[in-house]
Amino acid sequence: MVTRIENIEVSGIVAALPTEIEDDSRYIELLGEQRVKKQRRITGVKERRIDDGKHTAADYCISAAKQLLRQLDWETDQIKVMVFVTQHPSLIMPSTAFVIQNYLGLPKECMVFDVNLGCSGFVSGLHIVASLLQQYGIGSKGMLLAGDIQRNPNYILPHTVDETADSMLFGTCGTAAALEFTKDADSIYSEEIADGSRYEAIHMRYGEASQMNGEEVFEYGITDVVNYVNAFQKTVNEFEKKEIDYYIFHQAQKFLLQNIASICGIGMDQMLMSLEKYGNTSSGSIPLTICLHKEELLQKEKTSLFLCGFGIGLSCALLRMSIRPDMVLDLIESDEKYLY
Repeated sequence: MVTRIENIEVSGIVAALPTEIEDDSRYIELLGEQRVKKQRRITGVKERRIDDGKHTAADYCISAAKQLLRQLDWETDQIKVMVFVTQHPSLIMPSTAFVIQNYLGLPKECMVFDVNLGCSGFVSGLHIVASLLQQYGIGSKGMLLAGDIQRNPNYILPHTVDETADSMLFGTCGTAAALEFTKDADSIYSEEIADGSRYEAIHMRYGEASQMNGEEVFEYGITDVVNYVNAFQKTVNEFEKKEIDYYIFHQAQKFLLQNIASICGIGMDQMLMSLEKYGNTSSGSIPLTICLHKEELLQKEKTSLFLCGFGIGLSCALLRMSIRPDMVLDLIESDEKYLY
């Protein structure tokens, strides 16, 4: 069901990246030049940012949040909600969000918790934080932190050729988004879809490597996700007839996104991507893509965005919102270490 959220505005997004860049050419000796070229053609990824084995996903998210709070000049005692979306928490218990709360100096009256989501996590997280903020009223603020981590293969070696090829797709990123309650905000439309009957398409059991059925995920994208996107747009247009300026999907891989765009009738000039330089960064991929395309997005008085995160679960989260030219959008590099 499509929900309509009023009085909530996204005020800023910062994405924090590791300083270490890995080019896929280093895999030629292991996989062969032909396999590497094929991988690049399908995924669209040429290089990625990877962790040196010393940081956590939370480290990058904290760096992004600190930068965002400085730029917005927010008083932390106004922050009522902080949610951390990740598949790589620093602690089994309690939620890593409690540790992040301490490092950011958030008040004790702030609601904090983790959400275990990947591909759809940022969009679902926006819905969660926006919905909770509506209970607090004018002046209340919230933060969404989302990110995952990809280790340098020199530190954690893949066991098989297929695992090595998979590692060429994924990158590291930590992001922070700021939301606030304001009467001037445009409506946000959102919808969440989950199909737990297909959870084994992407899964990881304790003590084992992650498993992904690429064919099933691809089929999910070009059938189910396409249907969800079309139905969502039709419903929202009944409320608000406004053209979408840009579409930003989870950066799964280039060939899949091209197929989704083609089937949905979306021009590739409207489909923003970050895959080539940063790869698939899980829950961080949509906010990272937003920050990367700052110049295009902030040219208009209001820019209408369509966001779609899809994948693990299997799940799909859709959201339509507007952003203003004074919105904070930044990419930063960070080597800061906060958590053990």
